[in-house]
Amino acid sequence: MRKFIFRLQRVLEFREVTEQKAEDAYRAAQARRIESEQGRVRFGDLRQAALRTVCDNVDQMKSLERYIERIDDEERAHEVIVALLVQEEAMARQVWLDRRAEAEAMRKLRQHAREQWQLDADRAEQAEMDEFAINRRRAA
Repeated sequence: MRKFIFRLQRVLEFREVTEQKAEDAYRAAQARRIESEQGRVRFGDLRQAALRTVCDNVDQMKSLERYIERIDDEERAHEVIVALLVQEEAMARQVWLDRRAEAEAMRKLRQHAREQWQLDADRAEQAEMDEFAINRRRAA
């Protein structure tokens, strides 16, 4: 009996590779977003430390106020970056889901082709057994 060969095996392999690459890209985007979100805590810590600072004169107070404004500006800029990373992650996730669906469709095609091949092989084997039984009766 001949061996099962899926004629679209190379396409399946290509789709599985692209699925894996898309998943890796999604995981990387997710990691960048998580790392960036963890940076948010840093701004709160800096602000709290600045607010605990004791000022002896007006110049120190003005300087502290400018420092806190810079922290606020950096925090707003950081929020924009986080928002962009969230969008990037969402797009990477959608690409990964699309690639996964494409690969899954090919796996289903392969499974269906294998089932059909098995059914044909079983029918051929049964036909051989029937022919063997008929020939045996004739010989007897």
